Amino acid sequence: MANDVSRTRTATGSPGPAGSAPVTGAHRPWRPWWLFTILAAIASLVAGAVVQHAVDQRNTAAFRYRIQVGTTVSRFLAEAGRQLRLPVSQRSISALSAVGDAISQDQGVNDQGNLTAELREGSTRQPRQIVFAVNITSPHADTTVVLWDLRAGDDPGASGSQGACVQYSSLLGSGRATRELDLGDGQFLAACPASYWAPGPLDGKQPRFALAGIHKSAEF
Repeated sequence: MANDVSRTRTATGSPGPAGSAPVTGAHRPWRPWWLFTILAAIASLVAGAVVQHAVDQRNTAAFRYRIQVGTTVSRFLAEAGRQLRLPVSQRSISALSAVGDAISQDQGVNDQGNLTAELREGSTRQPRQIVFAVNITSPHADTTVVLWDLRAGDDPGASGSQGACVQYSSLLGSGRATRELDLGDGQFLAACPASYWAPGPLDGKQPRFALAGIHKSAEF
């Protein structure tokens, strides 16, 4: 028939001229948003785990260091007490220094092999007192502690007292310590008061840091 025109249908259902290629729908890129969401959630969980692990490591290191400071103080005071019972002529500052060397090499205290306990300054030459400063250093923190053993009289059997205070600690910020250092388990190390550098009698009531060469304005 003269008016009969052949027609085809496109893929979308619209008619097209005879012999023409089917018209297909526009190509849409594959965007798996659900996959991106899952990957982002996994990345967030991994990052959170890494951060938490770092925090746990710091907390563990801080706990270990505080115990190490307490142990170091106890061992030095034990030797200071032994030295104070000796006549002045027989006392040895080297014996105190040896305590620091032993602590640095003791795997029971220095389990990571990176703790040093070093005698900084002090004196065993005053009849009624032994006073000295010790640096306790690890990658986690650095602390300077001043320790003493006092005796009220010249008699070796005279009553006395021992003690320690923190002169500096990176855990407390820069400069000379002005607040106590928490050693954990309810134990604290008080900051060294300025009165301990004041002149006065060696009566066993308080240490006299200046007589032992402990510098109040030491650089930290």
